[in-house]
Amino acid sequence: MQWIPYIRKVQDAGKGVVVDVTADELDGFMEATNPEGLFLCIATESEEQELDIMRRTLRWGRG
Repeated sequence: MQWIPYIRKVQDAGKGVVVDVTADELDGFMEATNPEGLFLCIATESEEQELDIMRRTLRWGRG
């Protein structure tokens, strides 16, 4: 989460960025950033958690 200001600068420049985010940080991260140009790496503990994260990020991407 400490990288949010830098990530915003990268996004403002129209560039893409790869970000490692924990499942616990995901909600705060989605609130603080725009999904455009982000490529998220998120470790999951189960298929159920993976599906939940995919659903949440899809809603985020649709605004």
